[in-house]
Amino acid sequence: MTSCPRCRADQSHCREEWQGLESGKLVWTVWHCTRCSFTWRDTEPPRSIDYAVREAFFRVDPDRPENYGQIIPPAGTRD
Repeated sequence: MTSCPRCRADQSHCREEWQGLESGKLVWTVWHCTRCSFTWRDTEPPRSIDYAVREAFFRVDPDRPENYGQIIPPAGTRD
């Protein structure tokens, strides 16, 4: 297992959500980060799941939400 590809949270914040099996053999695992709520499959390309390769725009620091590129309002609210 690795750290979160979105916020770099360590293993203690990453939990296994699901395992994909094919003929009884493990072929992929879905992980979820409890720190930033990112979910990923470990077989995705490095540009999606490798923090060092991932575009900076898609990285987050959960301790600094004011730096997020876009804030989405709660469902059901309108201006």
